[in-house]
Amino acid sequence: MYSKAAAFILGIISFCPPFNGLLRFYLKHYVSGGIYTLTAGLCFIGNILDIVQVPQLVKQANMRLKQKELNLPESLNMESLSGNDTPALEYRKREESIQRQILLSAKRNSGYTTPSEVALESNVSIELVKEALDYLVSRGFAEMKINKAGTIVYFFPDMLDNVRDESFEDLT
Repeated sequence: MYSKAAAFILGIISFCPPFNGLLRFYLKHYVSGGIYTLTAGLCFIGNILDIVQVPQLVKQANMRLKQKELNLPESLNMESLSGNDTPALEYRKREESIQRQILLSAKRNSGYTTPSEVALESNVSIELVKEALDYLVSRGFAEMKINKAGTIVYFFPDMLDNVRDESFEDLT
């Protein structure tokens, strides 16, 4: 993850002629970094604009990094997830598929499931399943509990099959 503080410092250092474009190189904008180096930051106007836009530039760079971690297409940005773009629809379908697998696993286990159970049943990585489960918890569809063995489980009250949950404690 890119840091705003580091970006501000590098943006200020970029005003010194041998280091023009340093901020651009930090954010992996190599072409514009080279142009800034050769043109003294486009006569320092580009450097001034970069300093003003550091929060946005860092946010965009972090989003690109997150897209690479999730193996999303480069053309998909997080804002387009609400649009009708084909990559966004594919991503949404993939998320819905993971959520469906989570719910099926919870249904089979009387309302309880774990990331490893869902990953094993659905052939999806544990990290993606955990991310989807945490999202469902944040939206109020599930609760996190811990069993007596210390394992974190996810509980879906809608899936309760008259099973007593005495063996679990609330995780707060």
